[in-house]
Amino acid sequence: MEFSINRLNISERFDVGQSYVMHYNDGDVITSNITALVNYMYAHVKDMDSTKVCKNKFDPRSYLYTNMVWAKSYRIGCGSLLYRTDLLKLTLYCLYGPKGNIPGKPVYQTLHT
Repeated sequence: MEFSINRLNISERFDVGQSYVMHYNDGDVITSNITALVNYMYAHVKDMDSTKVCKNKFDPRSYLYTNMVWAKSYRIGCGSLLYRTDLLKLTLYCLYGPKGNIPGKPVYQTLHT
């Protein structure tokens, strides 16, 4: 698996965040699917430091997850692409808006009891 996150300036309403995850192999059959790629992004919840929920700090181990669940993001669009270069690749791209993963901002609101 390969993954990345970027910031895009493609909307006049808000900045847009982007994540992508890719599965590839050198065979003729892709051994993954879109659900597996989404689950891969979400699985990084295990790497999320719960003390950072109220005040986000960038962490390369969990940023795919935090981008996906960022509470202030209310627009999401995803698309997939299957193609061959020297390898057969399945890529899932997701755009989030307004962008998330902002240092010092809460990932989402929590209830204090």
